[in-house]
Amino acid sequence: MISRIKKSDTVKILSGKDKGKKGLVLAVFPEKNQLLVQGVAIATRHIKARKQGQKAEIKKSESLISLAKAMLVCSACHAPSRVNTKTLEDGGRARMCNRCKLVT
Repeated sequence: MISRIKKSDTVKILSGKDKGKKGLVLAVFPEKNQLLVQGVAIATRHIKARKQGQKAEIKKSESLISLAKAMLVCSACHAPSRVNTKTLEDGGRARMCNRCKLVT
């Protein structure tokens, strides 16, 4: 099965607290139907000092979001669009923008 969203794609967030934001996909976890997007779903974690001389800190990092909350942004028409698949002449399959019909 060809995946709808891949690493290093640009996506737009459709729902949640970060609705409307665009970001770069850092990682995709298809078995969990989740992805990690740069600058989206920032979680704050308080880290306690464990050793002497180490400082406690507040760390902010991205957390996983559902694959259904993100839509791929086409590289040609720069609009969020659905993704279709197209069978190529050599028998392989490629992703295709549903708006401008560009094969990526």
